[in-house]
Amino acid sequence: MLKITIRKSAFAGTRLVYKGDTLIATISGEKPNRANLRAGHWGIAWVTGRFDWFDSYSEARDCALKG
Repeated sequence: MLKITIRKSAFAGTRLVYKGDTLIATISGEKPNRANLRAGHWGIAWVTGRFDWFDSYSEARDCALKG
């Protein structure tokens, strides 16, 4: 079974999700700031074309690690 890893991208707020050496998704979003005090909006764009929204990075990360 191949391990799923998440690596930082060169673009701010973007993470790359790999299963072994194959890119399977990207996680992108924004952290809360003074103008937007509620939780940031994070999304996973899967290579299959599906896109999932999450309220926090930790929720998106947990979903991505399930593959």
